[in-house]
Amino acid sequence: MALKHYRMSQLLVDISEYANYVFAFVFNVEMVLKLLGLKREYFYYTWNIFDSIIVFTTDLSIMLKILQLDASFSSFATVFRAFRIMRMFKLIRSSVSLRLILDTIINILP
Repeated sequence: MALKHYRMSQLLVDISEYANYVFAFVFNVEMVLKLLGLKREYFYYTWNIFDSIIVFTTDLSIMLKILQLDASFSSFATVFRAFRIMRMFKLIRSSVSLRLILDTIINILP
């Protein structure tokens, strides 16, 4: 039973790792397309600057992991992973219906 649990945990770790690569790729494509479309105007919006910092730090953490240097920068990587969660606040702020759903969920929790 314990062996099965370990395999499942490793499976979740692998899925999480691959999902990280997929989302990093999507966010990189988003940033490049916005830069191509908006040019200098891209940097007039603070959310775009924030997104670009998150994209660069995500890319840096992936490169450190590939080069197997991530152990020495583990606290650095953890801090910037936490900042990626803040991208959700951008979505919540921009969507009235999503904000309403989130407020409803918060209000029904004990």
